[in-house]
Amino acid sequence: MKILEFDPKKLIVYRGLAGWSQQKLAERSGVTKTTILRLEHGRNQPRVSTLQKLSLALRIKPRDLLKIDREGKE
Repeated sequence: MKILEFDPKKLIVYRGLAGWSQQKLAERSGVTKTTILRLEHGRNQPRVSTLQKLSLALRIKPRDLLKIDREGKE
């Protein structure tokens, strides 16, 4: 079984590849800067709608922001 979980490191990487600050991503996605900060620090898990907004702004697929844990193992 595959377990999908948000990966904060991937959000940081994709934001960096876009050359955007947290503020810029917030403006482009419609997600607050505070939410982005919390997501990047692993304090929160995103709602599906938030994941969609972030991936749309970054021009990636929502699954690109997830880590896949196969059979409960990392």
